[in-house]
Amino acid sequence: MATANLSKKLQVAEATADKAINIEDIRAWLLSADEKLEMAYDAAEPGEMIDVLLDHICHTVILDPLWLMQRERFTQFDANRVYAYLFPVLACVLGAIKIAEGTILQNALEEAFQLLDRAQTELDATNSWIRALPLDNDAIGVTA
Repeated sequence: MATANLSKKLQVAEATADKAINIEDIRAWLLSADEKLEMAYDAAEPGEMIDVLLDHICHTVILDPLWLMQRERFTQFDANRVYAYLFPVLACVLGAIKIAEGTILQNALEEAFQLLDRAQTELDATNSWIRALPLDNDAIGVTA
């Protein structure tokens, strides 16, 4: 499985190597991941362990990164916050994948994980497009 995941990541990286990443790409990946997680949550058996974990993911841990990504004036500070907020989301999704192993939910959860992981990778402060963003909203005269 690890080899297959690495192969998929390399294919995605090659496919987008020539395309400049922007904030709209990140938003689209996060929204798509959220949709996949919500579909898995809706399909989960109520009261089962996977249902409880997906409820936590969909209705608690993913909300802050999704909210921040909708800001009109996205800054380096916002990117750093979303990057950090995605760690617990990714950890929870990995747990959900393990719980869902061998079920119909596994594929959707793996796809959601790949989208979230890709978004987090692109939000790393070492990427040039992130460094080109304004530092923070105070620097551009915007308040919360």
